[in-house]
Amino acid sequence: MTPDLAVAAGVDFLRRAAVAGRWSAFHLYPGVSDEWVTAYVAALLAEAEVPGTGGLVAAATAGLRGRQRRDGRFGFNARAIGDADSTLWVLRLAAATGEFPGDRPAAVAAVGAHVRRDGVATYAADEPIRTIIEAGPERSMKGWCGAHPCVTAVAAGLADTAAAAGAALRAQQRRDGSWPAYWWTAPEYTAAHAAEALGDDTAARAGEWAAGRLAGGAAAGADGGPFASALALRAMVAGGAPAAAVDSAVGRLCRQIRLDGAWAASAQLRVPDPDDPDPDTPGLTRWVPGGRKEGAVVRDRTGVFTTATVVAALVRAGAR
Repeated sequence: MTPDLAVAAGVDFLRRAAVAGRWSAFHLYPGVSDEWVTAYVAALLAEAEVPGTGGLVAAATAGLRGRQRRDGRFGFNARAIGDADSTLWVLRLAAATGEFPGDRPAAVAAVGAHVRRDGVATYAADEPIRTIIEAGPERSMKGWCGAHPCVTAVAAGLADTAAAAGAALRAQQRRDGSWPAYWWTAPEYTAAHAAEALGDDTAARAGEWAAGRLAGGAAAGADGGPFASALALRAMVAGGAPAAAVDSAVGRLCRQIRLDGAWAASAQLRVPDPDDPDPDTPGLTRWVPGGRKEGAVVRDRTGVFTTATVVAALVRAGAR
């Protein structure tokens, strides 16, 4: 299948999957996410200017109206408290469309409370998240309230937070060109968004790392899942990877599309223990595949998150 046909099929799948302008995926303790997921999917489509998605993006923006909390934030779903990552994706969606589904200054101010010298934290303070997860006062929340590279990379793509987030990412890039991803099993997530936001040698190094991951079959673990592969492709495009490597990654993704126009759900969200600042180091968090609370590792059950990621990556690769 050609990239254009794959993109069109993916868009058709996303159109069928939308309910009242929103998409859903990832079942955790607050329920299924339809707020953060909608903001992410719509932002990716709008930023990449994916053909035929103007109506979907407009419907998603409308579907997010009324979801902003009094503190200016958006969240996982209507039951969850607001967080920086969800709010950042709504802000990025609005930056791409010129339309914000609420009070933009309040959202920007709220995100500002999450900015640290070493990046952007998902949660700005211990409360009310400590009470919500029923953690005792003796339990540290340094993991959830510390800066997260994957959230920082998203913030680097927004003008309001680009300077602080970009400085943190440049200082923290590993020798091999990568960064960790706190909430994801795929470090390609951080690399893709950081490379696109930062450019220059930082992006080039990230692209080289991502190309090596794909060449070695390491993306998304041993199975080379489409979510991590698409993110690796985005990092490669942003980093100016050789055309042959980019074309190979594009061809690989086009071969993985399913008959329904989706790609296999392979985005794996993880929830480290709140006192775990480094979930890649074994020992502190006990992982529970399919869990709902701390330690959970869950896939995007609908395939929407993965499919939107692949579609946006293919369009960006085609526009290079």
